Amino acid sequence: MIGNYELALSDLDCILTLQENVEARTYNNRGLVLSYLKRYEEAIEDYERGLRKEPDDIYLLYNIAVVKARWQGIAAAEPYINTAREALLAVSDDNLQDTKLYGLSGLAALVSEIDQALGYLGQALLQGEQIIGWARHDIAWLD
Repeated sequence: MIGNYELALSDLDCILTLQENVEARTYNNRGLVLSYLKRYEEAIEDYERGLRKEPDDIYLLYNIAVVKARWQGIAAAEPYINTAREALLAVSDDNLQDTKLYGLSGLAALVSEIDQALGYLGQALLQGEQIIGWARHDIAWLD
């Protein structure tokens, strides 16, 4: 969160080296760091590794859609965006409502649906303060 991405990447690489059974979350975190470093192809590889472990993980689905859009454009990312949107809309767990709304906001921002993006973001902010930190780093909001 403080922008020391190279150190974070090094730490995540150590986890991958030392652990036999790596959780999907580790691949998601590594993919995020790589995306902040604009190493999009590597980020997608990590997200895909994570999705092989947890195919319905909403964090991985969201992040791969965002990276695909930033790296290859909206047309190439459209199937990923649609898959992520469907997965987020299906979330019913009350503990994940902030994540659901935030994810929907980021996907809307990617496709330039600004009013919808800001509406979802406003709702997400009411659910939890961590949303502010997410939005400050999320490459979906670059434009």
